[in-house]
Amino acid sequence: MFADGRSVHLQCKNHCHGPHRPHVHSCRSICRERDVPVLPELHPVAEDPSTCDIVKATQYGMLERCKELVEAGYDVRQPDKENVTLLHWAAINNRQELVKYYISKGAVVDQLGGDLNSTPLHWAISFIYRYRQGHLPMVILLLKCGADPSLIDGEGFSSIHLAVLFQHVPIVAYLISKGQNIDTADFSGLTPLMLSAQKVVG
Repeated sequence: MFADGRSVHLQCKNHCHGPHRPHVHSCRSICRERDVPVLPELHPVAEDPSTCDIVKATQYGMLERCKELVEAGYDVRQPDKENVTLLHWAAINNRQELVKYYISKGAVVDQLGGDLNSTPLHWAISFIYRYRQGHLPMVILLLKCGADPSLIDGEGFSSIHLAVLFQHVPIVAYLISKGQNIDTADFSGLTPLMLSAQKVVG
């Protein structure tokens, strides 16, 4: 419920509207922090699924509506006006069935998009909301579907850099178990190991 008594659809608490991962700024000599993308606590009630466009339907996890629009001819590889694909939206909102469906329909698992030229895997790792950090099940799914965790975004960060920056320890551990190198440098020469050490030192 809103404070004034208006009701809110429960689905609205678990989806992310924002297309952009946080911006990086400099801090001390080696520290690069990111503002954390926080989901608003409440969203208005979702509109009738039959009237939702495919981006909104993806954000809310409306599988049948998405299938209807794809079967009607929507190209799952087509980015929206913010250069973000449906797979990005499904990944950041942890819509696993939609990720499977879009990939089965030809979505490119490592498609770059958004302001930071990121992959859907980057988006899944960058998600944070209250006590839920990252989407480990989504990360596992994307890697099983062929996502390349070594790809870098527009700021030079690979998947393991992002997992360290956002302190998503289970994702860091999983990526290491899949062979990701903790000594790979970003554009500033910082490795995931160096970033991790900086986090500990503060």
